[in-house]
Amino acid sequence: MPSMSDLLSMPLDSSPLKPDSPTSSPKSSGTSLPADPSSPSPAQRAPRANQRKRPTEDMTQFAGEVSRANKLVKVDHDQLQIFAKSDRAEQLILLAGSLLSLVHQQRLLHPADSPIVVPKKLRNKILEHASILLLDASIPAYVDKKIGPTKLLMDLVILNGSAWGFSTEMAADSDQVKAVTLEITNTLTTKRHAMKSIIGGSLGGDPVLGGTLRSDALNVLDLANSLVQKVTKVKLDLPLCGRIGFLRKTISEGNDNRYWITIDIELAEMRGTYPDAKKMSRFIKQYILDPDMKRYGTVDLATIGGASGRRQTANAAASTSMIPPAAGGGTAVDR
Repeated sequence: MPSMSDLLSMPLDSSPLKPDSPTSSPKSSGTSLPADPSSPSPAQRAPRANQRKRPTEDMTQFAGEVSRANKLVKVDHDQLQIFAKSDRAEQLILLAGSLLSLVHQQRLLHPADSPIVVPKKLRNKILEHASILLLDASIPAYVDKKIGPTKLLMDLVILNGSAWGFSTEMAADSDQVKAVTLEITNTLTTKRHAMKSIIGGSLGGDPVLGGTLRSDALNVLDLANSLVQKVTKVKLDLPLCGRIGFLRKTISEGNDNRYWITIDIELAEMRGTYPDAKKMSRFIKQYILDPDMKRYGTVDLATIGGASGRRQTANAAASTSMIPPAAGGGTAVDR
C-alpha cells in the first residue's frame, strides 16, 4: 500500500474527480428530492395520533429491592434512593464522588511506601571508599558492572557488614540491598565526574610553536596530588602516576560520554597484551609516562615511591569477588 508521501508525489489526472453516475437518477424514477434535505417531509411534520412523550422510568422501587437484597443500612439505602431518582448526568457525578472517596480510604489504609534511607554511617563509608577505589591503580575497570568499583565496593560493604552499618536485617531485605547499591552507584558517578573534570582541566593550552610542552598544564605529579589531596588514606606512588597518565592520555584523545567505557576497554586490551607485570610496567613507562612528561612537564620519577600499602581496599574487595588482585595492572612502574 503506498504511503501518504507516495500518494502526494503521484501525478494528477487532467479532469477533476467526479462521482460515479448513478444507475438511476431521480428524474428517471419519476420522483423528486426536496429542495432542502434538512427540511422535514410532510409525513415527518405530522405527529402520529398515538405518539406520546414517554415519562421518566421510576427506579425507586427497584432500588428498594436492591437495598433489601444487599441488606444496606438506612444511610446507604437513602443514598441509593437518591441515585435512583437522579438523571444520568447526576448519576455519573455521584459515581465519581463515590469512587474518589474509595481512593481516599484506600490511601489511608495503604500509605505509599516511604523511601529507604541508607544509614549515615554506611553512606560515609561508601563515600570514603569510593574515592579510595577510583584512585587505586590496581582496579581493573571503572564502570564495568562485573569487575568495576560498584561490584568491588558492594563486596566491601558485605565483607564489613555491621561494622560499616550494614546490618544482617538489611542484607536479608532485597529492597534495602537495592537502596545500598543505588547509593554506591550514585556516589561513584559523582566521584568519576569530579575526577574527569580535574584531569580534563590539567591539559593546559596549545604548545608554543615548534614545541611539545603544553602551556599552563599540570605535570603528572601535580595532577596526582590534586586528585589525592582530599583522600587521606591514598598514598601517591608511581603506579598511581602511571594510571593517572593513562587516564589523561585517553581524555586528551576524546572527552565524550563514552570516556569511562573507552577506559575499561583499553584497560582490558592492555591486560590481554601484557599479562606479565614487568612487561606491563615497561609499557606504562615507555608509552604512558614518558610521552606525558613531554607534553605536560617533566618530573623526577625517582622521587616518587613505589607501590604502597594503599591497595588494601581493592585487594580485600577482589578476594570476595574472585578477582585476582593483579587484574588491574597496578604494579610498580619501571623507572
